[in-house]
This record gives sequence, C-alpha cells and structure tokens, in this order.
Amino acid sequence: MKICIKDSKVFKDSIIGYCNQALLSVYQAKDHMIQFKWVALSNHSRDFQEIQGFLKFSVQLAHSKDKQTTLEKEEGKAGGMVV
Repeated sequence: MKICIKDSKVFKDSIIGYCNQALLSVYQAKDHMIQFKWVALSNHSRDFQEIQGFLKFSVQLAHSKDKQTTLEKEEGKAGGMVV
C-alpha cells in the first residue's frame, strides 16, 4: 500500500512525501490491524534520502467473513480519526 501526502494549500496538490506499508504485514498482525504507527515520508522527486515529514496512521484489513474490530483511540489523546 502506498500512502501519498499532499499539501493542497501552499501549491495546488504539491506532494510532501510518500510511504509504503506491506499489506501482508497488516493482515498478519493481530486482528489484521496496525495502530498508531509512525512512518517517515520521503519524496522521490526531491532528495529520496531526506525525510520530508512524519505520519502516524492506523489501518485494518478485513474480509467480509473476518471479525470486525474497532480501531481504538490512542491513550491520552482526544479526538477521532480521519480516513
């Protein structure tokens, strides 16, 4: 899975950076879910080795026959999640 973060306010849809997450690692995790994972964002059109920012995300993969699990809120943090 490739995640692309864009800045739509400064320059129209300018790309801040990308990160990749293997779907197999998500599906093999408990409840087919990874929560509150920090990843570094890089941008191939700039210096690939330079970190452009960080992203914390949660993801769950579920088949229609899988038990549905609710993503939890991070302890000590207010607010919900945006997908």
